Amino acid sequence: MVWEYISDYFNLRSVLLCSATFLIISWLLRRPSNMPPGPWSVPILGSLPYLVRAKYMSPMEPHRLFVAIARKYGNIFSLNVFGYNAVVLNTHEAIKEAFQNPLLNDRPSNKLGDDIEPGVASACGESWKQQRHFSLSTLRGFGVGKRSFEEQISLETKALLDEIKIRQDQPFDPQYLIVNAVSNVICA
Repeated sequence: MVWEYISDYFNLRSVLLCSATFLIISWLLRRPSNMPPGPWSVPILGSLPYLVRAKYMSPMEPHRLFVAIARKYGNIFSLNVFGYNAVVLNTHEAIKEAFQNPLLNDRPSNKLGDDIEPGVASACGESWKQQRHFSLSTLRGFGVGKRSFEEQISLETKALLDEIKIRQDQPFDPQYLIVNAVSNVICA
C-alpha cells in the first residue's frame, strides 16, 4: 500500500529528471568564474564532445585543432575535460609571460601528493621551490651548463650515432643505446 503511494509520486522519469537537473545546477555553480573563455562544455564530459566534434568535422592534428580554437577564443583559452579545468597557452609570448609570473612557478597539487610525504616527484609549494633550488645548484656544481658538459654530450652523441649507423637498415630498439649514452654523460 505504501509502495503504491510512493510509486505514484516517484516514477523513474521524475527521478531521472530531478537527478539531471541537480547535476546541471551543481555543474553550473561549480564552474570557476575567473577562467578564460573557451569552448562549451557539458557536465561530466566537459569540452570533450566539442573537441571530438571539431576533430571529426575537419580532421587535423591536435596542435592545429588548438590553433583553430585559439582563432575563436583567443591565444589563452580554457578547456574542461572530465571535470578538470585546463588553461591552454597557445603562443610563445603567452607561455613566456606565464612562466615569468611568480604565482605560476609552482606545481599544481595532486591527489597522490597529498597522501604521501613530499618528495621530488610530488613536491609543491615551498618545498618544491627549495628542492628545485637545491637540484639546480647541485647540477651546476657537476658541470651542467658549462662548456665541458657540452663537449661530453657531443662525444656521446657521436658514439650513439656511430652505433646507430652500424645497425644500417635493420630495425632495432634504441632504448638500450640511449640509456647508455645518458648514463655515460651523467657518470662523466
